[in-house]
Amino acid sequence: GDHLPLMLQACLADTSALVRKEAVLLFAATVENLPQEDWAMVREFVPEMLRIVRSFENYEPDLRECIKAFTQIAESAATVFQAHLAAVLPTMLTVARARGR
Repeated sequence: GDHLPLMLQACLADTSALVRKEAVLLFAATVENLPQEDWAMVREFVPEMLRIVRSFENYEPDLRECIKAFTQIAESAATVFQAHLAAVLPTMLTVARARGR
């Protein structure tokens, strides 16, 4: 439990886009499977995860994979995003731009 935030921080700081993408997918899987009372330990990562998702704007397969993972979070644990709605809108715009290409 306590190691997860450290692992996410390390992955998000990695220079490899693949590692950062996998961090987003790990985050999504974690949120989906964590009891709601444990969301606090990962909720702080939402803005950074959304920033990573936006960084894949020009890499549609990775963007699509991340958006699919975040869609699953939205379906099962939407409240995890509540404190970070200001970060959600730019991500939605990124997705819209990518789809418009």
